[in-house]
Amino acid sequence: YESFFEFWRHASEHLISNATFTLEDQKYFAYLDEQQKVDKKNFLSGAAAYNHVLVDEFQDINPLDLGLIKAICERSRATLTIVGDDDQAIFEWRGTTPEYILSPDKFFGTDFSTFTLQKNYRSPANILAMSQKLIARNQRRVPKKIEAAKSEDAEIELREVDSITEALELVHQEVADAIGEGNSPSRVALIGRKRSQLIPYQVFF
Repeated sequence: YESFFEFWRHASEHLISNATFTLEDQKYFAYLDEQQKVDKKNFLSGAAAYNHVLVDEFQDINPLDLGLIKAICERSRATLTIVGDDDQAIFEWRGTTPEYILSPDKFFGTDFSTFTLQKNYRSPANILAMSQKLIARNQRRVPKKIEAAKSEDAEIELREVDSITEALELVHQEVADAIGEGNSPSRVALIGRKRSQLIPYQVFF
């Protein structure tokens, strides 16, 4: 909290000094409006009220998102379904935490039933096996037994390089080969652990 709050305070001061109104600002004022009406017991009813609220990608919400969702549900006295994957909680730099999806009852003050979707329709079997082996090292997660819907394996090749120059040349050749085989360069994905690692490739290309 301490490190995030300091970052948020300085970022907010910078935005205010530039007269910039962000998406977070929009959510914040919406939250204040909803929460004030909840505190005054000004609840919604009839066609104006929500019967049920469904939130997707719940692992990505931050404290402001949580407060807004909770206020919306309370004002309409709506039930809530959350959908997400604790293994995809990667935005802690913007205040998110896997705790919200791991223990929603603690933050919403109500009981939740959990249903785990264990079949993966996106990835080949060997990609899934490798990813699950890596993800299992995470501490804050619910253990899962994920099954691949696809039986075929992808071709995986590991290449080691000694320098960024060699890495750039290797990636350039991979893209050139793909184009040479008649594929669109948009079919090639370059993935890094963090954005700063991709900057040399952006400059290079």
